[in-house]
Amino acid sequence: MNLFEDRIHAGKQLSKHLNGKIDIDTVVIPYPEAYEVAWEVATTFNADVMINLSEFITSSEAPFTPIGAVAEDGTLWLEDALKEELEVPSKHVKICAKIISKNLKDKTTEIEPGRNSNWTEKNVLIVSNKISNGFREMAVAGSLIKEGAKNIHVATPKSSENTTPNLESVVEQIYCLEKPEFLNSSNSNRIENVKI
Repeated sequence: MNLFEDRIHAGKQLSKHLNGKIDIDTVVIPYPEAYEVAWEVATTFNADVMINLSEFITSSEAPFTPIGAVAEDGTLWLEDALKEELEVPSKHVKICAKIISKNLKDKTTEIEPGRNSNWTEKNVLIVSNKISNGFREMAVAGSLIKEGAKNIHVATPKSSENTTPNLESVVEQIYCLEKPEFLNSSNSNRIENVKI
């Protein structure tokens, strides 16, 4: 049974859940599918909205299996165990990350020119529509940390319980309404920076 009618409804329910639990200065949208949920949260809390896009890195042998994700500044979250299991060459990961991050940066610059990323003393909330493996959220969190953000939180209507330990290693707090179980393995991770 689905708790939410649509993403707008999910955003409203998530906002109610967050009320009184956190002060939010900036809501970060990590990918386009999260826009409606994030916008509802930002509107409720009268918070600034910032786009910091991320995308999955996959293997050419298994294009529907993410092995990590890259943010627009080249910050890469990599699932080492999956990379090794699928025998993905490091060169493939670096080339894909470079191409994807450049495309993401171009897209963000087009949507949001002249972005100000002064994170001092700000409470930053990355809002997703759902988190199954957390790769994109972790890449964005790593990117924000590199930009100087210290108070980073994540909120989502739905999140896999398997994802929580990895996200908790990067962010202050995770807020979630529903935790269905998804099949994910997340044993060995690292954040990297790919030079463009």
